[in-house]
Amino acid sequence: MIPSEQQSSIEQYTGQKLVVKAGAGTGKTSTLERYARANPTVRMLYLAFNKAIQEEAASRFPPNVLCRTTHSIAYRRIGINYKHKLTGNWRLTDVRKYLGTHDWKLAGDAIDTLNAFLASADVEISEHHLGKMMKVTSRQKAHVKAVLKSAKRMWSDAIDLEADFPCTHDTYLKLYALKEPELHKWVGCILFDEAQDANPVTSSLVLSQQCSKIFVGDDHQQIYRWRGAENALDSFIEKEGADVLYLTQSYRFGTAIAQVANDILAFKSLKTGSEPFALKGHTTNSTLVKATVLREKHHCVLHRTVSGTISTALDNLDKKIYWVGGINAYNLQEILDVYYLSSGQKDKVKRKKLLTEYKGSEQYKDVAKSSGDHEMQRTVRVVGKHSAKLPNYIEHLRRNAVLHESEADLTITTAHRAKGLEWDAVIIDNDFPDLFKEDKPFSSKELADELNLLYVSITRAICQLCPNNSVIEVRQHLEKQKKLAVLPKNKKGKGA
Repeated sequence: MIPSEQQSSIEQYTGQKLVVKAGAGTGKTSTLERYARANPTVRMLYLAFNKAIQEEAASRFPPNVLCRTTHSIAYRRIGINYKHKLTGNWRLTDVRKYLGTHDWKLAGDAIDTLNAFLASADVEISEHHLGKMMKVTSRQKAHVKAVLKSAKRMWSDAIDLEADFPCTHDTYLKLYALKEPELHKWVGCILFDEAQDANPVTSSLVLSQQCSKIFVGDDHQQIYRWRGAENALDSFIEKEGADVLYLTQSYRFGTAIAQVANDILAFKSLKTGSEPFALKGHTTNSTLVKATVLREKHHCVLHRTVSGTISTALDNLDKKIYWVGGINAYNLQEILDVYYLSSGQKDKVKRKKLLTEYKGSEQYKDVAKSSGDHEMQRTVRVVGKHSAKLPNYIEHLRRNAVLHESEADLTITTAHRAKGLEWDAVIIDNDFPDLFKEDKPFSSKELADELNLLYVSITRAICQLCPNNSVIEVRQHLEKQKKLAVLPKNKKGKGA
């Protein structure tokens, strides 16, 4: 394929510090591949966001490029020493037992605090890592002290090869970063992909390397701020004065879908002051459709919440369903636990923290309503709708789940899991929050995060897209603003 002018500019770049802001479907990987082939004598490191992207990149890039994740590098250097005690995540029950406490909240807060430290660029655990867990009042000082002491103890034992306390993958990555590795001694250039969603621990590691660096990503696909991610694209520009080039021509979808995506980005710029950005669709037709049009063909339904995904599955019990990432990744047990809580079967609740946080289902409902947590609210609706049949329905879903998408009638997932994927036909579910609510308006960052999720969802579609109510409302708002802007003014200088 003949490269675009934008792609050629990146391929021919000769500087040392570059940020490539690449919109959805604009061929960022193929562009980096061209850059690597244009510089065959430079040994490069391509840092992938996850293992799946790493493996795909390894099959495409030329021999002068090593494709790795930061975890795979850290594992080879340090993590392999901990293979006898590695675990995916710390389990609340195990941590409570390890700490020798009956306080479920202490155990949960200690885990959250330690995880926040692991994702940070900091060298020590402090109150800073408590995050939004609590506001430190005099009444809570004793609890805060206990949380910090527990988190520090967990960290110490996690990195102790002789201690029984398990080590997570993020733990050995953090330990590796603290040793200030010098990657620049074996590569001349680092290609840092998905930099907008990098954790500070990874960003600081890459920024500290004394070699050429190209940070690639999309500001508007930053969707992991809630778990500590920061936009390394902006950090690279602000801290080191990196050059900036753009990729705006999408090769995934046509103009109709591109226009919907651009409307979301225009609204985001209007409301949050973000940098304006506009995609160009390719010549292939793409259309906006109603959900009924897609009913008889395979399509994907994207959700904001896990409970929304389960709700869609329960509404399609007659279909073979492909769950992106596998059905076990969707926490069906959490829905069941709320059901058992509401039906008085507390002995069947497996996530014991639920019992310590809520005395019963009414309190759970009250918190869901007062907090505005749309995951909890959706869970309440799912449990209420399916009532006593819920355990049997969930067992039915497990039996009907397929391992290969080609066998499915329907694909379902969340917007977060859909990142990097694409489907011919996409429906965006209505479990996204109301962006125009007046009682509890979003902060600028919260609104940006929600709009980013909508943008990611929209740009997963190749041919057919069924927008949800949130997208429709944004587009109607923009249309109204356009009309107001061109209205003639009356004598008082106000819009007629």
